[in-house]
Amino acid sequence: MAATVDPNTPLAAAPRKADFGYSRFVHVMKRLLPALAAALMGLVFAWPQLSGMAEQSFSLSLSDMDPSEADTLTMNNPRFFGSDTQRRLFFVTANSASQVESLTGVVTLDAPRADMTGADGKKISMDSRLGYYSQEGELLDLLGGVDLYHQDGYQVHTTAARISLKAGRAEGDTPVQAHGSFGEAEGEGFVISDHGRVVHFTGQSRAVLKSGGVKQ
Repeated sequence: MAATVDPNTPLAAAPRKADFGYSRFVHVMKRLLPALAAALMGLVFAWPQLSGMAEQSFSLSLSDMDPSEADTLTMNNPRFFGSDTQRRLFFVTANSASQVESLTGVVTLDAPRADMTGADGKKISMDSRLGYYSQEGELLDLLGGVDLYHQDGYQVHTTAARISLKAGRAEGDTPVQAHGSFGEAEGEGFVISDHGRVVHFTGQSRAVLKSGGVKQ
């Protein structure tokens, strides 16, 4: 028997294309919403750990690790960073770093460089050919051709120095020379304290200072 359609039947009574779109939307949301809820719950539980990591004063990022040196934990292009007692950031970079087996938490650095901000807000950088970094004490020992550069233009050159990154202090007991707009100075050792604000030359020292552009 042939089907007939009552012409008086309202158009809304027939299935509409929009109904299929709505059903598809409901089907997708039934799958998507539980997944989003699970992801949010995971973030809630993980947030304390992530927040704690962000508040640590010391971190280490590696741009590359040499697979052939995996047994000795040699890392290429390491980058250490942290903050001092005044919450000013410091950075330590090097060509490579390797763990000192006899000293826990100490790494050997090839061509290390330390960058920090002084008490006056000026940038200070120190570099050398070799260095040892203690992660626990945040101490950096620089050896061989140690050079310090201050944003104001003065330079300090020596052969060995120890930097306390947390305290903003650097010192050495080998001959040191310094020069800049202030003049020239040299001594048997040096101490830079108060985050670069004060510089002392120790032992037998000599200074030639400039006043109005004239050395005295």
